[in-house]
Amino acid sequence: MKARSIAMLRLLHENGYNLENLADLMEDLNDFKFSEEIITHNQVREEAAKEKYLMNLITKKLLEMGIPVHIAGFDYLRTAIFEVYNNPSLIHGITTDLYPLVGSRHGKPSSAVERGMNHAIEYAFKNMSSETCEKYFAKAIIARKKKASNSVFIGSVVENLRMENL
Repeated sequence: MKARSIAMLRLLHENGYNLENLADLMEDLNDFKFSEEIITHNQVREEAAKEKYLMNLITKKLLEMGIPVHIAGFDYLRTAIFEVYNNPSLIHGITTDLYPLVGSRHGKPSSAVERGMNHAIEYAFKNMSSETCEKYFAKAIIARKKKASNSVFIGSVVENLRMENL
């Protein structure tokens, strides 16, 4: 303990503090205020809970659309929707930004991510009820019996999440 006190005094002395201006040091310490940028443990837990809630909500929506969990594209879509929800500009660079990001999260190349998403979306459109399709996608897609592109699919789910004021 004594060695630590001596080391602290040396450090203070090296930084221009001595016994005469120790009062100044105490005043500096009293004036120190924590920045709002300092994240507390509770804030980290709250953020983790929000992320978990969002991932659960995305999972429910994908299941509602008829995409089974065992399809690889399910995880890719869930990650992509989560990332676009948090960073909407990613939807504009789906092949240059989003696929590589999702691929890095899953240890897969961009091409595998794109194929997996395509497969999952095709599966969804084959098995999705017309009510669910209408809830998420334009009536034009329903009339043509076509599947949505990856970006339209992801964007529609993200918009639906935002409309629910998440």
